Amino acid sequence: MKIRCARLVIAGLVTLGCGSVQAQTSLAPGTGSGLPETVDAIDSARVTTRILYITAHPDDESGAVLTYLARGLHADVALLSLTRGEGGQNVLGPEQAPQLGLIRTQELLAATRGYGVKLYFTSARDFGFSKTPEETEKVWGEQVMDDMVYRIRQFRPNIVINSWGGVHGGHGHHQAAGLLTPKAVELAADESYKTKTACEDCGPWVVSQVLDVERGSEHPKGTILPLDEISPLYGRLWRQLGIDAFANHRTQGITGFLASSFLLRPIALIREDGKPLEAKSLAVDIAERFRGCTPIEIADRDLESARAAVLQLAWKNAGEKVSHAAALLEDAPKKCGPTPYSQKEEAWEQLLDRNALAARISKAARLVAGLQATAIADRNNITAGGEFHVTAHARCRADAGCKIGEAMLVSVHAFNQTKREGDLQKGEIFTVQAQDDDRPPDGLLGSFASPDSQYQMDAAPASLSDLWVRFQLAGHEFLSREPVQFFDANSTRADLEPLRMVPSYTLAVEPKQLVEILPEQEKPFEVLLRVHSYSSKAESVNVGLDAPQGWNTGGTVELKFDGIGDRYA
Repeated sequence: MKIRCARLVIAGLVTLGCGSVQAQTSLAPGTGSGLPETVDAIDSARVTTRILYITAHPDDESGAVLTYLARGLHADVALLSLTRGEGGQNVLGPEQAPQLGLIRTQELLAATRGYGVKLYFTSARDFGFSKTPEETEKVWGEQVMDDMVYRIRQFRPNIVINSWGGVHGGHGHHQAAGLLTPKAVELAADESYKTKTACEDCGPWVVSQVLDVERGSEHPKGTILPLDEISPLYGRLWRQLGIDAFANHRTQGITGFLASSFLLRPIALIREDGKPLEAKSLAVDIAERFRGCTPIEIADRDLESARAAVLQLAWKNAGEKVSHAAALLEDAPKKCGPTPYSQKEEAWEQLLDRNALAARISKAARLVAGLQATAIADRNNITAGGEFHVTAHARCRADAGCKIGEAMLVSVHAFNQTKREGDLQKGEIFTVQAQDDDRPPDGLLGSFASPDSQYQMDAAPASLSDLWVRFQLAGHEFLSREPVQFFDANSTRADLEPLRMVPSYTLAVEPKQLVEILPEQEKPFEVLLRVHSYSSKAESVNVGLDAPQGWNTGGTVELKFDGIGDRYA
């Protein structure tokens, strides 16, 4: 095998190599599997409202508002950040541009876990401070609008919150976000507009309300949110829960401003069309959404009873109620229609709403059952032809009437399961072999996605392998999916990392840059090549330098590997 180093570019400055960044996230209230999270999941299963909050950069969002909507009102909330913030500052280190974008993506992921919301991005580039929205829209191009329309149609929000609506000064990115949001809402409802990014269930979607955030004074107009009320589940102010999660934006120096009066001001929501905002529209329950559908109305009462049972630690009763609600939901199309086979738009909307409701009930069932399922791989860097092992465990509350059923490993097509042994209670081991010509398919997996793929707009790469565990709760079967991860621990940190496809060998160059004064008499200089093997196979690798014409190099060097490790030339 031969590896040639990146070409040396001599123009007074030689630049070599590049870097990578990893970020570590922290746990937050609402992200575990305890009693508050179980009650929260049941409450969330009883609400159908979907809210999309749109802003320009990571750290533009109001963490207090998002936390209150998602954890206080139990709406299904998503944050759409148009950029990843790669043009911002970095008070922690030297990383800038794409590397900073990676860090800020991880910071926002950690923050949104605390808020309890989903996270999406667009292809918009953060090119630093912009003076006007016109300049911003020219740099961003038409694709950003297409991305916004796609996400609205895919998420199907009842309400869109325009974080920068009505803002006509300051950062051009902020102004552009405020101007583009209502345009995207309008295009999302236009049947003649076709997005470039394909989506099976992304038909035209009508947003019922577009709201602006009023937070610039002590007496904002609109409907003031009760952010300074105490969460009955988590025992802290909604505002404080949001600020705690917002503190994850560490590269922006946020921790120095957490006591700022700006973060403690009242915040209101106001409709862009000037009509009064009905507070109840922020959290429409399932009985109201499916009014007249008796099975779903009964399911709503079952979930209410399950909540009461959980608070009394009556797990068996809670499991029976949640399972009965799930069974009623499955039976609902037969008894109150419209059916999935109807061609009416309302039928399509109700079908997708029932699917979303089923997913939320399933999450509640998993927490009531106390299901603990893990899938830990013995390595996370997978190479072509490489083999790895996954150890899976699963258990749940017997006193909730839970029974573990079948488990299986579901992976991308390039991974083949070759062996399986053991059981879930003691540890079931799956042996997986990657194909020799292994390459993740375009448009499927995170950083491997093509530029026109919706996966480019996701916050994190798609999982390469998942553990599917079926479990029964009070006789009703549910399915839980857990991503396969690798536990990476050393003396300073411990992380759960996803599997990733990597080249068998990678090359680093030292020095990373070197200045040569061309008129001076040439003198030899040394370049150190470090080759890392991710492959567990024995292999010989030849490395060398591609140099400009007239430059002489020392020729290629053969490096022999016994498996994973580093060699130097």
